Amino acid sequence: MGAYSLGLAIPFLLAAVALERFLLWSKAFRRYIVWVERVAGALLVFFGLLLLTGQFTRLAQWLQGITPAFLRDRL
Repeated sequence: MGAYSLGLAIPFLLAAVALERFLLWSKAFRRYIVWVERVAGALLVFFGLLLLTGQFTRLAQWLQGITPAFLRDRL
């Protein structure tokens, strides 16, 4: 039970330690959020259109073809 509790507590302790650094980073990153949202939205629309037209499979096949063999073997 102690090991379970420790394993459950470690991520929360790490999050508490990293919180200040994350808040500083988020303040600096805040000015880019509008562009991140726009790019993410465009990607969602693009992939939605690929799925709707059935072209997503072609993209997946092409990406698999350009993936190095040592990475494909690990899958």
